[in-house]
Amino acid sequence: MEYIEYFEEIKKHQSCRDFTDKAVGTDELKQLQEYFHRCRRLIPELKLEMLVYNATAADKIGRAAGYNGFLIGAPNYLLLFSETGDHWLENAGFVGEALTLKLTQMGIDSCWMTINDGKAIRDNLVPEMEKELGVLIAFGYKAKEEKLARLDIKSPSNVKMHKRTGPYAAPKIELSDLLYDKKWGKPVDVDLIYRDLKEPLLALGVSQSFFNRQPYRVILDDDIISLIAIPDEMTSEHDTKLGQGIAMFNFEAVLAAHRPTDTKWHFEAPDRELGLPEDAEFVAWCAI
Repeated sequence: MEYIEYFEEIKKHQSCRDFTDKAVGTDELKQLQEYFHRCRRLIPELKLEMLVYNATAADKIGRAAGYNGFLIGAPNYLLLFSETGDHWLENAGFVGEALTLKLTQMGIDSCWMTINDGKAIRDNLVPEMEKELGVLIAFGYKAKEEKLARLDIKSPSNVKMHKRTGPYAAPKIELSDLLYDKKWGKPVDVDLIYRDLKEPLLALGVSQSFFNRQPYRVILDDDIISLIAIPDEMTSEHDTKLGQGIAMFNFEAVLAAHRPTDTKWHFEAPDRELGLPEDAEFVAWCAI
């Protein structure tokens, strides 16, 4: 498998909402397809199929994708179809993030699209497909240089813009807010986290999520981390599961660069008391 410096690509990645008309070349699409077949999976048993369309697909996708039915115009669209089963959406998000970072490595910009009606998109584009649509990503080349900033949308009336500063991509959530020490609610001394673990945690914290909502937290223990889902009224279940897969990929891929053996997420609850509140839900754990 080719080596990709995932942490560097995660730092570089920005969602693009303004593309030029320039289509991605045949050679680049071939590289992407080849990478899809060999990139890491969260659940290897689930069969996936990646299809790429040009700009004309937007007419058939219509209002079935995009925030409030607004599909961003792009020269190319990546659709990831999957067999269904336990955690199939998390797996689709995991693989979709791998593909997004491969695009970033190739100098190609991208933006995840919210899927409002996956069946309609499938029926309009590929009616013979039996797998379910999990991921839709617009990609191409951005039309103008975007400022190093991000939107932080807490609610429709509470919107803030944050500039990127320092050596890392601007955190969509600070590590001090993301992490708990061994049990829910106990703060972590971020200064004591060693670099080989801090980078994967930073990568998890800046993962793409619907409107940068980051509807999850992490419980950090001596030997594992646990990913915990928290309720968010603006994020659909579909986007929530995709976001969890994206976060898991970023952490696992960056951590793997510091480990002699590969890392892996597990969905069964760990044998320890996490002290979760009623509205929080355990997602998965990973050895560190």
